[in-house]
Amino acid sequence: MGAFLRDARIEANLSQAALADELGFDRRVLQRIEAGEPTLYITRVFALLARLHLRLEVRGDGVPGPPPAPASDPTMPPWSITDRPAATHL
Repeated sequence: MGAFLRDARIEANLSQAALADELGFDRRVLQRIEAGEPTLYITRVFALLARLHLRLEVRGDGVPGPPPAPASDPTMPPWSITDRPAATHL
């Protein structure tokens, strides 16, 4: 994931410092993410995805810059979880 994000940042012609500043966190945080340094949170998220037989899918839209919000629901995050049947009850 870190290498994928690093490549996307480079393709968008952004430095680590510029991107981190835009996102409001320290450049060292971005550096650690791009290096693939695991954190307790992300490690547990991926464990949950694996246990529940879910797949996290990350796709670029081919357009540099921030991803557009989905037209159907602007509150939805720019990622999707696939390969799981939709719930038919609550």
